[in-house]
Amino acid sequence: MAANKFFSPVFVFVSLVFVIGVYWWGYQAPVIGVDDANIYFVYMRNFAEGHGFVWNVGGERVEGFTSLIWTLFGAMLYYLSPEHFNILLLLANFTLVFSALHRILHFSERLNGGIRKATLSVEVIIVSLLVLPLGFVEWSILALMETGLWTFIIIHLTLDLCKLLLDGGRFRLLRFSGLIALLVLTRPEGMALGFIFVTLLFIVLLSGAHKSSALRLAGVTLGVHVITLFLLLLWRLSYFGYPFPNTYYAKVSGSVVDNMQSGVRYLFLFFYSYPHAAFITALLVLFAGLLVRRVVFGRGSATTQEKCVAVLLAVIFAGLALPVFTGGDHFKYSRFYQPYLPLIYLAGTSSFLWKDYIGLYFVPRGVAVTALVFPVVFSCLFLSKFTIFDFFKERNSVNYNILNDFSLAQNARRLAEHLNETFGDHRYPSLGALATGSIGYSYNGKTIDLLGLNNTTMAHANPIKQGYRNHASFDKGGFWKLAPDVLGTFMGADIVRDTTLFVLPENTRRYRTSDFTYQCFKGIFDDPEFREAYEPALVQNRQFDYFIFGYYKTSFLDELSASGGFSIKVLERKPVPGKHEFNNLPKSVVTASEPR
Repeated sequence: MAANKFFSPVFVFVSLVFVIGVYWWGYQAPVIGVDDANIYFVYMRNFAEGHGFVWNVGGERVEGFTSLIWTLFGAMLYYLSPEHFNILLLLANFTLVFSALHRILHFSERLNGGIRKATLSVEVIIVSLLVLPLGFVEWSILALMETGLWTFIIIHLTLDLCKLLLDGGRFRLLRFSGLIALLVLTRPEGMALGFIFVTLLFIVLLSGAHKSSALRLAGVTLGVHVITLFLLLLWRLSYFGYPFPNTYYAKVSGSVVDNMQSGVRYLFLFFYSYPHAAFITALLVLFAGLLVRRVVFGRGSATTQEKCVAVLLAVIFAGLALPVFTGGDHFKYSRFYQPYLPLIYLAGTSSFLWKDYIGLYFVPRGVAVTALVFPVVFSCLFLSKFTIFDFFKERNSVNYNILNDFSLAQNARRLAEHLNETFGDHRYPSLGALATGSIGYSYNGKTIDLLGLNNTTMAHANPIKQGYRNHASFDKGGFWKLAPDVLGTFMGADIVRDTTLFVLPENTRRYRTSDFTYQCFKGIFDDPEFREAYEPALVQNRQFDYFIFGYYKTSFLDELSASGGFSIKVLERKPVPGKHEFNNLPKSVVTASEPR
């Protein structure tokens, strides 16, 4: 037993370090996380420097971040070390995930009867299922977002309930209530999950050794949840003027039907992307049905192990259902489902379920479980949709499946530096863009989030979102209220060194049918008002050898021209084509953008 206790933490630590090393190489040192993490960084910096929760210093108060507690934690780290706070966030995520996985593996011993060899084999299976397919490590550690903290809270709350069932003993009210409060402050889903955990707590207390105090203890925990939620909503209303984060209004459609349709697609995409999770979830649905049948139509009462598994299943199914109602999100690798994968694999490797419900008995030496290790690890590498082998493919390959949000953040930081160089001797223009995280953090001027995450004008313009998921808040009326000096497309063709090769994207054949930027901006490039007020142009500060492409206000171009320090190439627009004219346009854009 002592050897197993030593093996588990070492195995988790070594596995995470090794896999992170591979990912670190594959993502080319993703030290600044994904672009959305940089949105957090803006608020962390502004709050730490005393400006409050604002996107632009001196601008409106806006809750463009999803997790209040993660923002406050990051602000504290920024205050302590502005140069290295992102590294501290990475270490914090690593520690949180290490703790959660170690707890999962330690608890798996309870569900496998304490058989040492079987337990060690199950630990290898669980860790392989988590770290060999892409997704879990990126979102919980490397992305530098709140997912690691979210995973930590959900796993510890769930296993605290299971431990209470299996061991009885004194209920740690302060710990559980503290985790419930953190749950509410970490993500908006915590409002619903908090009630689910409190309900499960009451059922566990009532069915265990705490019957007499079940109502009191669960009532205290419920009070903590309600008070935390009430104070959070009250603070939001008084500080921001809205009860929910601005991200909710920017991303979630007011149409329940739209959300459900997107949510169901999100769930099916998760199962398609992670076949092991799909297979085990199907088994867990079967287990749940058999468990209900056994209790209701069988002997009438559940064993302690059955109650423990029932808690796991309740949390898993609630975690799978919540994104269905909110519509999921657009990120690759099913970000919202990653925190539940450890619980899914924990439940799916329970020898109790396999023996009592399937009839497969694991012999005392754990030979059967050991025999499963190699095929499971093999399948993780070769059957999963996304694996570490994707890092060894060519980056321009059609099947290059890694998360591009890391490179988006790196390229946007580089672009922001070029913007600062270009306009630093004149004045920094207000900049409207799609992905504003990394640009917003590094650009010295005012950035305007035209998709509304960090802008209430856009987020609240239309409650019914139509367009790309999480990218549908752009509103033409809101755009004219904001009227940035520059509208940037910033999708890879923005830093131009050879202008002879540059083709204006809107002059290409497929632009109006398949271009992501055109669709997100609802075709505003074709509006007469926009074509009169904004000019597509390449602007160069004469001190440097590159141009910045964007749609510039004509008044700003006049201002740059009058200063004498800029070279400006206004690009010729072709007339907005009718359907019969598309064949006369070039097929695609050819640009010479800065190499990575």
